[in-house]
Amino acid sequence: MSMRVRFAPSPTGSLHLGGVRTALYNFLLAKKNGGAFVIRVEDTDLERNQQGAENNQLADLAWLGIEADEGPNNPGDYGPYYQSKRQDIYQQHAETLVKEGKAFYCFLTDAELDALHSHENRQLKSPYRDTSLEEAQAKIDAGESCVIRFKNNWDDRVFQFDDLVHGTTELAGDMVGDFVLIRSNKQPVYNFCCAVDDHLMAISHVLRGEEHLSNTLRQLMIYDAFGWDIPQFGHLSMILGANRKKLSKRDDAVSVKDFVSSGYLPQAILNYVALLGWSHSDGEEKFTLDEMISSFTLDRVNKSPAMFDRDKLNWLNHYHLNQYRSEEVAQALQDISSSPLLNDTVWFEQFWTLIGHQFHTLLEVNDTLAFFEQHEIRDKELLLGEGRDVVTTFQGILSNESNYSEEAFLSAMKATGEQMGVKGKRLFAPIRVALIGIQSGMELKVIGALMTKDQVLERINAALLVG
Repeated sequence: MSMRVRFAPSPTGSLHLGGVRTALYNFLLAKKNGGAFVIRVEDTDLERNQQGAENNQLADLAWLGIEADEGPNNPGDYGPYYQSKRQDIYQQHAETLVKEGKAFYCFLTDAELDALHSHENRQLKSPYRDTSLEEAQAKIDAGESCVIRFKNNWDDRVFQFDDLVHGTTELAGDMVGDFVLIRSNKQPVYNFCCAVDDHLMAISHVLRGEEHLSNTLRQLMIYDAFGWDIPQFGHLSMILGANRKKLSKRDDAVSVKDFVSSGYLPQAILNYVALLGWSHSDGEEKFTLDEMISSFTLDRVNKSPAMFDRDKLNWLNHYHLNQYRSEEVAQALQDISSSPLLNDTVWFEQFWTLIGHQFHTLLEVNDTLAFFEQHEIRDKELLLGEGRDVVTTFQGILSNESNYSEEAFLSAMKATGEQMGVKGKRLFAPIRVALIGIQSGMELKVIGALMTKDQVLERINAALLVG
């Protein structure tokens, strides 16, 4: 059987860093081995589902460049790819287990469940587990509410499997009781859906976060009850935040939407996420997606927790951003910017050539563009006293320049310093405030190159009125 892997997002919120890593590792594994990458939406948690969340998550994956071979947007032979559309499949399989005596109808009320969950009966053994089908059917016909529970008869068995990340793993059968397969409202539970779907969709390898390790025992029992082949499981280590606790949505902006609005590139995000638990055999840390595919192997996936490090993400984003041509940067900026300067391809190419190497994120680029669109004087005190005289002198000298250029701009600034007897910050800061509103930041020679003479003089006039 060819390799088939899946990523199974739940539409309960945004796509976050951990989900991106799970999707990426599955995608890389499939592509490296000529297999299929399947997306299946696990949307049976009706209370937590958010309207449109699955479409947003699929769009985020597409933006990142993680495209499914099969899924909701490109169905194959194993659909439907929404669990909410597979309810009849789950019900039929649950009833098959009931008929074979491997599951049963349970009529326990909530009050009875609370009473049974004593210290001695932590892993529930339902009193209905041996009720005959005829008796159970009579209760159902009489209108009694019930769930379908799996009959755990493996208390003395240890389930063993070779985890693709952690190696030999053992789970004792008595860790769970008679667990629910189908709720009283006919909704299937996660572990049952997951096992049934992975089998019917011919999933051969399951890479997922280690928080799912606790689910594996129930799924192994379901596989065993049906006599199905078990996929190869691999559980990825946790991602920790700066406080060395599991990365939380509350601790940092770690959704794809947050990364987009903060000006990160899809290539950089994938590059960084790949390194959260995996390393290249030769220690290389900068990759394209194609390079990741060719290099990815499971033996390089780390068992230890990964640490989220925004400085490293910024470093990688800086690298990938500087591989972009100016027109590619302008296109990428469309996600977060409406700057009209992006449409001036000649000006923007000059801008990118002069200072593109300085930026770590697109947000920094956009913030810098704002200086050329808006003229807000923040450090007004620099336009008083000597500072005002410096700016006025510079204005007069530049006005007499007939052939404006970056060199003419710098020459006027030098002449101003000589005439006023000032240099360094006393010269540069007032002129910079007059032109972009702040006393430090962009080099004046860059401002001179990117503004016309009329723009420079117009800004000086406006600044002197404010000062």
